[in-house]
Amino acid sequence: MRKNIKSILSRSITNARGWRTNRKIVVIESDDWGSLRMSSNQAYQDLKNKGVSLDQGAGARYNQYDTLASKEDLEQLFDVLRRVKDKNGKAAKFTAVYLSKIPL
Repeated sequence: MRKNIKSILSRSITNARGWRTNRKIVVIESDDWGSLRMSSNQAYQDLKNKGVSLDQGAGARYNQYDTLASKEDLEQLFDVLRRVKDKNGKAAKFTAVYLSKIPL
């Protein structure tokens, strides 16, 4: 038990100082990849036309603009990332974690 507490304290102190680098790094973080409010603009319009209230509350803008990424969306994203190079000529790295829309 004592060794475990010592280990936890040691890691906490090390982590408190934080990681440092002189490199310029861009980090894009998202915690809701795969989250889905509307499958498409058409779905949004269909629900509105049926009287569903989508324009009220904190999530209203997400209802209108949040949708599944299309194949073209991802192709354009990865095309940009392939063109971005570091000083050594290496392309940007990106890990896409998402749910795909599977036709039923």
